[in-house]
Amino acid sequence: MRKTSVLFIGMHRFDRSPSQRYRFEQYFEYLEANRVECELSPLISEKDDKVLYSPGNYLGKLLIFLKSWRIRTRDVKRANAFDYIFIQREAFMTGTTWFEKRLAKSKAKLIFDFDDSIWLEDKNEANSKLAFLKRPSKTADIIKLCDT
Repeated sequence: MRKTSVLFIGMHRFDRSPSQRYRFEQYFEYLEANRVECELSPLISEKDDKVLYSPGNYLGKLLIFLKSWRIRTRDVKRANAFDYIFIQREAFMTGTTWFEKRLAKSKAKLIFDFDDSIWLEDKNEANSKLAFLKRPSKTADIIKLCDT
């Protein structure tokens, strides 16, 4: 019997984000023991944290953006290799749904998980000048793309 494979799309590395730990990471061991192969695809590394969540360094933030775009592009290219793709909150850190739209076209079933604060602006004092890149209303667009 073949294992079921799930790609988990999250912003942060394993055990970094309380939301990710609560929403899906805590189940990895159980799922793996029950023939579900789990792969987490994070965007933000520990090194990126220091740049992304501190004031200034817009060049460093641009480089993180470009690296993150490459990671998600890779995820889109290999999406058909998975049975399910689980998106927690969003696939990308800006207001675009470009990646969700492409993932929805794959053979994988798309699962969207969000918490009650998804409708609030994700404000970070260090990045207030970049707030125009966010779009909390994209949640409704993502929901329309998903299978569940």
